[in-house]
Amino acid sequence: DAAMTDSSLALIVEDDPELRTLYRTALSLSGYAVGAVGDGIDALRHIDADPPDILVLDMGLPRLGGRDVALETRSHAETCDIPVVVVTGDARGLNTSEFACVIQKPVDLDVLVRSVDRCLREARSRIRWS
Repeated sequence: DAAMTDSSLALIVEDDPELRTLYRTALSLSGYAVGAVGDGIDALRHIDADPPDILVLDMGLPRLGGRDVALETRSHAETCDIPVVVVTGDARGLNTSEFACVIQKPVDLDVLVRSVDRCLREARSRIRWS
């Protein structure tokens, strides 16, 4: 699926530095250009400055939660089509239909990469045909 990841930019928003590094490494090895930040405020700054092709978003973030990051991203014309892969330890109370993919922690890195590939592919086919 090299064409899919042809320097597609993934932004990882995860407050756990070890997980952030793991996710970054897995996606980099799969051909993605990867940005990574540790909280919701930095995520919005990053998205505003350099909108990613896909967002890997932890829900439990300091300063601004993942749900707020997703809502803010969705509310702007330039960023509303960015697919969001939610990574969470607790999916209860999460409306999974709001997001491209939801992955439960602990995360299998192969599942993460496959989910990012699939969500990006689906988002691009939706945009192309809409």
